[in-house]
Amino acid sequence: SLSQEADETQSESKSQNCTSCKDTKSNESHIFLKHALESKIKKCGPMWLKAAAALIRLASDSMGDDFFRIHPKGHGSVVIGEHGLKANSLVTYYRGEVYPSWRWCEKLDAIERTQEILNLRPNLPDFYNMAMERPMKDPRGYGMLFVDASRKSGLGSSFSHSCDPTCEVRVVALNGRLSLAMTTLRDLERGEELTFDYNAVTESLNEYRFAVCLCGHQKCRGSFLHFATADCYQQVLSRNSPIAVRFANLARGCMKKVMSKEDSELLLKHGFNTAAFGAVSFNHHIGPNGGTPDSIENVPIWLRTYVADTLRYIQYERRALPVALLCNQIEKKEKEQEDTAAKKYEPEKKLKQQNKGSSNSKQDVGAPLSESVPDSKPIAGSKPQPTYFFYVQNHREHFASTVNKDGTKLKGLELSRAINAVASDAWSNLSDEEKQSWKQKAIESWEISGGPERARLEEARKAMLATNRHKSLNEAAVLMEKQLEAAIAQEKKDAVNKKSNAFNTSTTYGKDITFEAADAEGYSAMEQRIQQLAQSLSRVGRVLDRHRENYIVKEDGTEVNSEFLRNLVHTPLSIMSDEEVVKWMWGDTKGVV
Repeated sequence: SLSQEADETQSESKSQNCTSCKDTKSNESHIFLKHALESKIKKCGPMWLKAAAALIRLASDSMGDDFFRIHPKGHGSVVIGEHGLKANSLVTYYRGEVYPSWRWCEKLDAIERTQEILNLRPNLPDFYNMAMERPMKDPRGYGMLFVDASRKSGLGSSFSHSCDPTCEVRVVALNGRLSLAMTTLRDLERGEELTFDYNAVTESLNEYRFAVCLCGHQKCRGSFLHFATADCYQQVLSRNSPIAVRFANLARGCMKKVMSKEDSELLLKHGFNTAAFGAVSFNHHIGPNGGTPDSIENVPIWLRTYVADTLRYIQYERRALPVALLCNQIEKKEKEQEDTAAKKYEPEKKLKQQNKGSSNSKQDVGAPLSESVPDSKPIAGSKPQPTYFFYVQNHREHFASTVNKDGTKLKGLELSRAINAVASDAWSNLSDEEKQSWKQKAIESWEISGGPERARLEEARKAMLATNRHKSLNEAAVLMEKQLEAAIAQEKKDAVNKKSNAFNTSTTYGKDITFEAADAEGYSAMEQRIQQLAQSLSRVGRVLDRHRENYIVKEDGTEVNSEFLRNLVHTPLSIMSDEEVVKWMWGDTKGVV
């Protein structure tokens, strides 16, 4: 059990004011719940709610229970005490089996493999586990434990999710041990439901879509999961910390022999001490008088350096993510405005295309520039052909015979490449006078084939494009003026109804997001990143500790100190010295030189 047995009496006495609807064995619970809900409806229920309840009862009596369906949300736990609960009241403790991060991840991996083998993978997994964070001020620093209530649990596991919860979960210390206390956020009346925000994160789009929230609140996010791979997260990550940057950080960490002062201070700032690094920070072979077995000095320097670089990126992402969210919102609005403008002028564009197709070529040439739609592509042959290409075109048959004179029959792309190679050699052997002569021949050929007339048409086309561009700019200016007037009118309308505007600028996706909401999203992302890093470190520390224990050879008189333990865990990358690099490049058979 997570909490002490001595505190169970206090917890259960606080829990007498609420009951779980999932306990179908006790009829008294249902009687208490019935009275509590009746009292709540009688005291606060509006007239339309009472009328709707009468219609539901009438429909249920006429159609029968087997053919009648209502909203499937239900209730987890409801306050049944006559006087309700005061704010900051302890309701219960969240109880369950406690796992360290590395063990919890191994359990999830085993469950996932079993589900894949038996083809039993659900669309949405159960969310009965809760992460318990060790405070940063703890002597061992920040760390994570997982409380799993799927097999052993208490009243807290029956609480439903709500985007506007009535309770919150706090980490408290009882007699030197950490516990998860579930307390009320405000005064609760009789008949109100006990809920808390699950605040769960998923990287699966399928899970995110299936996690439909049924809290029914005005500020409902639509899902009780946060989608961790949203576009903004990935944009900031791929732009500022791609795989090459992360690999460079690992290489730089492998080259360090001592910890820098900046890295040590950064780890201390975020509370990354022995608890975060896990088993690799523990010395199992220290004597009775050898000091503390748990020390950060037992952790390899390359691992501490790499974690410090990762924390630097997390700090940067904390500042960059709100900006990315707001920029994406601006880009989305601009795109919507462009699409609206394009749809508005689409009939006019079709009409111009129809007029152009019905008129002949002479009418098109003689029509005013503002009434015809010029082609966006330049007119072919409006400029003389480049001298080199003119030279190759006139000698192509000669170059082809030269390529195939040895009996090889080249075709297609191979023939073109061979001709270009021969032509390039022949062109480079020409003198400047000969090249100037070929240039004059190319100009004469262009004039004979009607080049000046094409050049005049190209100039006319450019003039038409410039005129239409100027006209489009004027139309855009008029459109922007109209949008500005509409924005001013909208601001006046929003000022009248501030409460509605506050709801419309919530943090849900698909709605406008305020700067405060974007900043809160950045802080939430930083917390999630640190939790993920702590989980990964716990697994890495366990693997490195197992590796280190398998290779320890303790002889008589050999002291297993921190330096000895660090040297047993080699760096993941071996960095060559400058002399080795030069020697390999110059003398090795596979070297560059």
